[in-house]
Amino acid sequence: MDGPRCREAGVRNLVVAVCAEGERDWRPALDRGMENWRALRDMEAPRLHLMLEGAEPLVRLDDPEPILADLEMVTLTWNPANSLAGGVRSDSGLTAKGRSWVRRLESLGVLLDVSHLCARSRRDLLSLVEGPVVASHSNAAGLCDHPRNLPDADIRELAGRGGLVGITFVPAFLGEDAGMDAVMDHLSYVADLVGTEAVAFGSDFDGIGRLPRGMEGCQSWARVLEAMARRGFADDEIRAVAAENWRRLLGSDDREGGGSP
Repeated sequence: MDGPRCREAGVRNLVVAVCAEGERDWRPALDRGMENWRALRDMEAPRLHLMLEGAEPLVRLDDPEPILADLEMVTLTWNPANSLAGGVRSDSGLTAKGRSWVRRLESLGVLLDVSHLCARSRRDLLSLVEGPVVASHSNAAGLCDHPRNLPDADIRELAGRGGLVGITFVPAFLGEDAGMDAVMDHLSYVADLVGTEAVAFGSDFDGIGRLPRGMEGCQSWARVLEAMARRGFADDEIRAVAAENWRRLLGSDDREGGGSP
């Protein structure tokens, strides 16, 4: 994690995802990710928020409590199905075990994230959870018909329950012309559909091998915010999308600056 560049770019809060489920040997990958997290979590800035991308390693642990104590956001699956739910590469819903864990995670105040779920699992989760649900790094299927992107009905459902759609910079989710304009197209689409209070950024800088044209990494946040201004977003809308919407759900009391969640 590049703390100095984040601080220079004005990032005050950063979601750090540990994705051990995608590894062949999940246990050492989880241990390594959590060791890195614990070494960094007490940094003054940016403030770090722990996310698990794929909850199968968590539920296999004999004692998940040390991770649950820090966990703020979770996707039940990575891309394939697991013992909890159907991932985006499947067409299965939540299992009984998955439903039990959803109730447990919600009771602990962990934010449920649908970005890696297939449509059936996403519907199951939304029917089960009472509070806000997010799609931390998905775009609009109305602009790019990719399995990881959300149809309008699901975007409205997330917004209606106080959740968020985090616009991601993954080129495959942006469409054929994956540049800054495409990022703004998806952002504007969701904002026009449900309002700026229900959209944010879910960059996925460390999860992709190639960035959209015009981006170099977290140091490009100023360029992103300038693009929002050119699209006609007001200053308060830019602050909400860039930071305040995520902070509302993640419980951060840091109201300064912009940048990523």
